[in-house]
Amino acid sequence: MNLRRLFPLLLLGLFFGLIVAARAWFWSAPSTPTEFLRFTVNREPAQWKFIAEPVGDVAQGILATTNLFNGIFVGPKDQRIIVFAAHWLAESSEAMSVVQHTPDICWVGAGWKPSLVGQPERVQLTVGDRTVPFECRVFTPPSGHGQELVVWCTLVGGALMQETDRWSIEQSTEVESRTRFDWAARRVGANQFVKNFLQRRRGIGEKQFVRFSTSMTDGWEAALERLKSFAPQWLELSSSQSAPQ
Repeated sequence: MNLRRLFPLLLLGLFFGLIVAARAWFWSAPSTPTEFLRFTVNREPAQWKFIAEPVGDVAQGILATTNLFNGIFVGPKDQRIIVFAAHWLAESSEAMSVVQHTPDICWVGAGWKPSLVGQPERVQLTVGDRTVPFECRVFTPPSGHGQELVVWCTLVGGALMQETDRWSIEQSTEVESRTRFDWAARRVGANQFVKNFLQRRRGIGEKQFVRFSTSMTDGWEAALERLKSFAPQWLELSSSQSAPQ
């Protein structure tokens, strides 16, 4: 057979062979967490008053779950912590992409700009009797006045989902928010897709996402200390060997 005619067939065979091999590798030995983790939020921590903020219809439709906890905690010395928690059940989570709701994407899409002021990209927070890695960012609101230090954590199928790396901070202040949103969504989505694939995580179990933040009126170090202190008051983390029923 003429090599020129054979070459496209070889490429096609190689393409399908790679797809079959990748699928076989992914499904042959899917990983499962050695333990199943689940967050529980404390709605009435001592010395804190909760002010609920309804989620709009548009956001509600995008989030595709009614298991939401959203609002502001006001505590001692008029401290204010903005909180959000969402829970997707296993039967509905297969079509749900949690990565689309991280501040790297949602806040950027709303016009907030990421800032580097010396803060770490990931922090260890104490929840119950263990430390848990949380993503950490600083954002400047669309008004340009004030900054917010935000931390968040995602559980997929009872396992911690960490981002692969920090997305680069745009240097230009003229970049349109839609452009930043699209770029952030592609980067975060691609990173977590690769991470899920390498860890053979199918993403069909229940999912949880928790986020809380505070204004940086006294620097990022003091703001982070407030969040570290608040974390064990607001969040609990249970552990089991299988998904709770």
